[in-house]
Amino acid sequence: MAASLVTLGASIVGGLLTFLNPPAVPTLRSLLNSTSTASEFAKFLDLSPYSTIYDNISFTEGFHITFLAPANVAFAGNSTLSSNDTNALLDVLRYHVLQRAYSSKDLDGTIASTWLHDAGVTNGQAVSASQKSPGVTVFTTAQGHESTILSADIPFQGGFLHTIDSFLIPPQPLNPSVATTYNITSFLSALNNASLTANITTACDVTIFAPSDEAFAALDPPVEQMSVPDLASLLKGHVVDAKTYVVNGTTKPFEVGYTTKMPNRSVLQTMRGGEIRVVKGRDGAVRVNEVSVVEGDVLLENGVLHVLDGVLGDNGTKV
Repeated sequence: MAASLVTLGASIVGGLLTFLNPPAVPTLRSLLNSTSTASEFAKFLDLSPYSTIYDNISFTEGFHITFLAPANVAFAGNSTLSSNDTNALLDVLRYHVLQRAYSSKDLDGTIASTWLHDAGVTNGQAVSASQKSPGVTVFTTAQGHESTILSADIPFQGGFLHTIDSFLIPPQPLNPSVATTYNITSFLSALNNASLTANITTACDVTIFAPSDEAFAALDPPVEQMSVPDLASLLKGHVVDAKTYVVNGTTKPFEVGYTTKMPNRSVLQTMRGGEIRVVKGRDGAVRVNEVSVVEGDVLLENGVLHVLDGVLGDNGTKV
């Protein structure tokens, strides 16, 4: 059985794995080979071209990682590994490496950047983590897919490992499947009608505030009666692609607007040129201007999406 963080006298300080009395800590590959519950994953990594994917991870001082290893149970009936697309599989494997050391306790309410870098998100595709119940930490990825930690906080040279019960699925672009899952098919249809879908789904680091289907249905007049220019203007007021935002009167760099990372009362500029003000309540509720976020931090291939219970008007108020 692999040694735990506690038994090795280790702790996490500032995202770095620190040993009080440094023991002989295994390498990542040797740890995988000796972890019986992850033996299938270790075997998979022996296959070309996947055998060298983790060899060039830099374990220099100040750069430690978290590795999420699919346990043997994750291989039962798994369709991810049946793909003939080698590049897609390599992306899946990179998505299982977090860019800093996270203990299981640190992960609650965290949006973590991964080792999967592409043109969609500047700092790497993200994974969302939360504690569903005491001692049960779950990662949420594409379309709400959940992976639960089975064994936590196992140190290795350069970081530590958690085994998980299923493969993580990298985020997808905003497409009909995503729209159906999150009840925003009217929003996607409106984007198509306004000829904005391609621009928004291929832009880098976007933050989308998408009204729910019920919110669109309540509009009077309905979106179907809007002119294309008016519809495009309305929709652009729900998309942020700016590279800066304002917090307490100070302009700061901005990439992707995850609710767990944005400070309270952040002010974001939309594609239309208006402002979205983010207010976070003590109970965790998030509002943008006068509208509530009913589903936050839906990970997308090129950013993040938040589902709203209303439609934002020209002045940012609820229509």
